[in-house]
Amino acid sequence: MKSSITLIIFIIIAMISGSLWAQDDFEYVSSSLFHDAFGAIIKRGDYTYCGGANGIQIFDVSNLSYPTFIKNCDYPGNRKMIVAGQYMYAINAIGDKTLRIFDVSDTLNPSLISSYQTDYGTVVDLAVRGNYAYLAAESLSYDFISYIDIIDISNPYSPVHRNAINTFIVNGGMHASNGYLYVLSSWEPVDPSSLRIYDLANPVYPILVSITEFPEFCCGTEVFVSGGYAFLVGYMGLLIADISDPENPELVEIYDLFGLINMFIHGDIAYLAAYGEIHDEIHAVNISDPANPEYLGNFEWEGEIGPLIVDDHIVYFAGYDSRYDNAHIFGIVDFSDPGSPESTGLYYVPGAVRDVQLYEEFAFIANRYSGLQAIDIGDPYNPLLGINIDTDGYALDIFISGHVAFVANLFEGLTIFDISEPAAPDLVGSYVPEDAALYVCAEGDYAYLIVAREGLYDHHILILDISDTSNPILVNTYVELNIPRYIRVVDDIAYVACSYSLEIVDMTDPTAPVRLASHPYGHSGTNLFVHEEHVYVAAWSNGLEIFDVSDPENPLLVGMLDSLGASAGAVAVSDGYAYLSSYNGGLYLVDVSDPTQPTLVSSYPDASPRNEVFIRGEYIYVAAEDCFLILRLTPTGLEQVAVVYPSTLDLIQNYPNPFNASTLIRYSLPQASDVRITIYDILGRRVETLVQGEQPAGYHQITWDARDQSSGMYFYKIQAGEYSETKKMVLLK
Repeated sequence: MKSSITLIIFIIIAMISGSLWAQDDFEYVSSSLFHDAFGAIIKRGDYTYCGGANGIQIFDVSNLSYPTFIKNCDYPGNRKMIVAGQYMYAINAIGDKTLRIFDVSDTLNPSLISSYQTDYGTVVDLAVRGNYAYLAAESLSYDFISYIDIIDISNPYSPVHRNAINTFIVNGGMHASNGYLYVLSSWEPVDPSSLRIYDLANPVYPILVSITEFPEFCCGTEVFVSGGYAFLVGYMGLLIADISDPENPELVEIYDLFGLINMFIHGDIAYLAAYGEIHDEIHAVNISDPANPEYLGNFEWEGEIGPLIVDDHIVYFAGYDSRYDNAHIFGIVDFSDPGSPESTGLYYVPGAVRDVQLYEEFAFIANRYSGLQAIDIGDPYNPLLGINIDTDGYALDIFISGHVAFVANLFEGLTIFDISEPAAPDLVGSYVPEDAALYVCAEGDYAYLIVAREGLYDHHILILDISDTSNPILVNTYVELNIPRYIRVVDDIAYVACSYSLEIVDMTDPTAPVRLASHPYGHSGTNLFVHEEHVYVAAWSNGLEIFDVSDPENPLLVGMLDSLGASAGAVAVSDGYAYLSSYNGGLYLVDVSDPTQPTLVSSYPDASPRNEVFIRGEYIYVAAEDCFLILRLTPTGLEQVAVVYPSTLDLIQNYPNPFNASTLIRYSLPQASDVRITIYDILGRRVETLVQGEQPAGYHQITWDARDQSSGMYFYKIQAGEYSETKKMVLLK
């Protein structure tokens, strides 16, 4: 019998802040390929800023046919942006309370210089006039009262609160112009919208001069002021009001255009974004005579249109493309002839970064929407997007073997690239199976492709002869495993993370694979990493599970870390540490220098990486779904540890249970004790004594290797001083 005794001591990083996680152990280096829905657009010369929840993306639009992505600035939360002089003011408007101020004198390098957090609720809109910014903040109560927080920005490096005034809830927006602040309020869809006008003669103490309700106009979403008129858009159409006398606004016209959501006025033309059941539209309306608006034409888009701006009859807009799984886009439309507008340029925002592999000084990305992307990471602090190759499918996974990259492209199958010239990958071969390609790996002359029937959990493994990469040949379809989800092959042994078990298969003869072992674990293994004689499994609900595979026919579960409170996505191991990504908890750093004693030492909670992690030297390259993220490990606090002991003596239910071959038994000791753990069979006969002797206080675990035992019910009993407890477990072979 072989058993391993381990002591798990939960370690808390001793940091000045006293927080549980040591985020300072991770240094943010850079990021790119942000998959973001843009909430705001502004234009500065030949460049546009597109702001979203994840940052500001800068595009060169000097060539209207080819908008070019320049860089991403990692300043999250930019859903409305206003430029005044050399400064830009931005808010998130989605659950945020912060005004951010940027110096944009260097257009390509905007710099965050200050921020201000309001005490009056969630910021929903922003207006700027002179030395003051006006933040519309939703009250945290349910009295429908909002506030306008007035901030002195005469020194943009040090914004100062000056005053706040009550107003009705602001769902429709604000606009500052001609010495007045215009506030469009709208509540329920059936309630009339109202326009409040404040005199800003004293900008710190605005005076409400009028409130005008428009019973015929509901669901107002935005207000824009031009000349002596206010233009309000909403689902009911375009409302035009004469505000030449701010104390007595008068309704001029309600122009019937259903579903208006956004607007930009340039010269005598209003450009109106409208929602449609089949497609969204941008309408052009001549408003030179506000009492008689003239319809000029429209642009139809197969998807959703969001924010837009206009410069010299060129409309720049953001939205989604419904033809490509609602991919985020940045588009350009020429309205020089409003009766026949022409789409001139379109940029698909890189998104769904699914996998990353490194080759020389390049990171190769499998991007669900954009295909294969190569990023020059020679300077990790300034990654440069190189070539982008549309693989005609959904690139979900990439594996590099030598100078060949294999990409799993869902319904387009497997594509193979020669990357010996990494800046210019060359497509050399492909294989399109009947089913969808999910994951791929390769070793020697064979590639292993996990495929699935559309809409079904009927996964199997295709084995391809790739000795001639230009002509992959199917040699076997392996269907013996239950929902394989991830595969790695090392020295002709395949390690497969299936939904409910780790499977080990001998691939010495790929035409006749031999199943060596199966070891169950918790629900849904998502990913694995093979390192030396251990396999590290990222399990959906159980965090990290570690198997000793020195004997591939008899894998032993020797370590587990299931206290993360997050769903594991992927794992990589380097220099005694496991890097575990999760769907909802960030990136975890786990000490696995002793694989039987995995210890959580740090985390990076500011991102939600859920896909692959690649380690090279001190840098961590993460396919974080919404972006490509580069971090650096700076273990400044790893040696300052404090031991936390359990408060009670406890025998924990073995895991897994039922089990096959081996199981973990865990227990806690609040103080040093003389401990005995004994296994009994159903008849009460002693089978084995796993532990006997003095043990220190702490959390402990032991693996019971039951390969030589018969199936059936067993009992395990702990005796520690005067304490004893017995639990049952089931061995199934």
